[in-house]
Amino acid sequence: MTELPAGTPRGADQPISAVTVVFEAELDLLKLQARSLARFAGPEVISQIIVIDNTRSGIRPPVRRKILHEYGIHRPKVVFLRPTEIGVVPPASGWITQQVLKLLVYSKVAADHYVVLDAKNHLIRQVDIRDFIAADGRAHGGFHSYVGHPLRSRLEDVLHYLGLEPQEFVDRFPPTHTPFVLQTRLVGAMVEDISSTSGQEFASAFVASGALEFFLYSGWIRKTYGTWDAVFDGEPVRSANIWPGNPSAESVKAVIAEASRLDTPFFAAHRTALAKSSPFAATQLARFWCERELFGGLASGIRYLGTFKLRYVAAMSLRKLRTRPARGLS
Repeated sequence: MTELPAGTPRGADQPISAVTVVFEAELDLLKLQARSLARFAGPEVISQIIVIDNTRSGIRPPVRRKILHEYGIHRPKVVFLRPTEIGVVPPASGWITQQVLKLLVYSKVAADHYVVLDAKNHLIRQVDIRDFIAADGRAHGGFHSYVGHPLRSRLEDVLHYLGLEPQEFVDRFPPTHTPFVLQTRLVGAMVEDISSTSGQEFASAFVASGALEFFLYSGWIRKTYGTWDAVFDGEPVRSANIWPGNPSAESVKAVIAEASRLDTPFFAAHRTALAKSSPFAATQLARFWCERELFGGLASGIRYLGTFKLRYVAAMSLRKLRTRPARGLS
């Protein structure tokens, strides 16, 4: 077994970096995330914010200024990076490209750890560094079963790629969703190792393998060091999530209740769920946001959702138009 790099992990006395990836349909979600970080995370928690701008042509300056305004006290710490400023990724779907970028960005991260967020994630209560890093310096990170999970086959593929036996891990493996806390030094070691052993640039090896970013990171740690105990403490960074499959008023109400019951620091509303939400579900969500002081009144929360839906439809329509195969003249 390989020993963990010297100096890893450090005590939980240093702020972390935050990394988020965004494309056109999620810009309004990014604004809400920025507002939540300004409201609930102090400078002692987050020292750097990296926004990976995965839009087609780059976020327009007026929109970027509005986003930066929402970051409040964190505005001086925000860096927008285009994919080409992070690394060269071979042709792949936008979903896969974003996963590669979340890992390759380690070279731009100044902190010992960084928390990866999707645009849908936002804070709903005050946090401190102990919401991300344990007192002993390990990253918060839970485990769950993948028996019957829709991503089980992808997990098994990653484990096979790494030379691990899937049956040993399907009952207990780290999650594959955000928020996810990564140790910067370990991401760098993984990128170098996979590039060296595959004989390819890391991004090419990642795309060719069919890996998922957090599966690969967690699996590589287990393969390389023989344990997760020195890296993850077993406690998840909790988030209550509204997924696209069932954005009904009843499910929104249940997720809000879960957030309150578990005192989750994060809440997530998938863009498709928001786009499909009924007026009643949208009102419940807007009221919840107001209670958490993310909006000054119910009307502003409802207006935000209405604006999001309009912009989302426009962005996705344009995306489909750009990806539609050209039709020949008849």
